[in-house]
Amino acid sequence: MELSGETYGEIMEKLGSIQSDVSSIKDDVALVKGDHEKRLRILEQKPGKWLDKLLSAGVGAAIGGFIAKIIK
Repeated sequence: MELSGETYGEIMEKLGSIQSDVSSIKDDVALVKGDHEKRLRILEQKPGKWLDKLLSAGVGAAIGGFIAKIIK
């Protein structure tokens, strides 16, 4: 960035533009961060659901096998 020949007003105008851009970027990052955290919470819950289904199937199979042995 070359400052030679620029007036104080021009420099302040450019700084104001940069400040506006940075503010806009901060808002965008906040939105993305919130969405990212929401997605992470959803993903963290999914393995638990999968594990619950697996345990239920295992317990059901074990009980079924035990009852089959008793009937024989």
